[in-house]
Amino acid sequence: MVGFLFGHRFSNSRQALILMQDQPPPDSANLHGADSPPPATDGKPAPLTYNPEIFDVGSIEAARQIILTGEGSTPDERWESETPYLADAIQNALEITADTVLIDYGCGIGRMAKELIRRHGCRVIGVDISNNMRILAPNYVQSSRFLACSPEMLDMLLARNFVADAAISIWVLQHCLRPAEDIDRIYRSLAPGGGLFVLNNLYRAVPTKEKYWVNDGLDIKSLLCDRFSMAMEGKPAEDKTPRDLRDIIFWAKFLKPD
Repeated sequence: MVGFLFGHRFSNSRQALILMQDQPPPDSANLHGADSPPPATDGKPAPLTYNPEIFDVGSIEAARQIILTGEGSTPDERWESETPYLADAIQNALEITADTVLIDYGCGIGRMAKELIRRHGCRVIGVDISNNMRILAPNYVQSSRFLACSPEMLDMLLARNFVADAAISIWVLQHCLRPAEDIDRIYRSLAPGGGLFVLNNLYRAVPTKEKYWVNDGLDIKSLLCDRFSMAMEGKPAEDKTPRDLRDIIFWAKFLKPD
């Protein structure tokens, strides 16, 4: 996926690591590790490898387990409690109607798309880096008002002047390798005045092969504010938030300037 999982093993430590990507050939980015960096003989931290394959699952049930980890609750409890709560919050922020075309950035199997289509009859374009999630999503959403595509396909649509009315990104940007690029893509996908609803960790949790999760110290909220205007901000209600997440998450509504 473009990212969905809260990292179990990461901290806000400041040990510089290098993140590398297997495919395509890497650009380097500094990361701060959850644990001590691997030993290196030249005095520099050993590289870490970005691992988006962690989101490649083979079934809807497996996807549910990785999309919403327990964090002091259970995936099933979170799915049943958090999904309608977020749908209410998204509607309050974005005022979705049957005419709305919505980008679900990091859609996974379409958890939020399914709920929003059921409630409002809107049309949703789900965007995800995981081919497996994109294959599973239409089966889960079960609606002709939904389609799933890769970020590259969205880029092609944007090059041909497609724009959406609104966008959401739920538990996603904390996991992206280059979040500024993803935020820029979301920005370009919106019509002037379009709204974006984000739910995210305060800290990053980037999946790697060597260290599981690392925090590169990037401030997602600041990156969003560099491109958008923040219209409102808050924290989810405690009774709708798993115990282990209550102090480290935020939601916000952003607007693309007219």
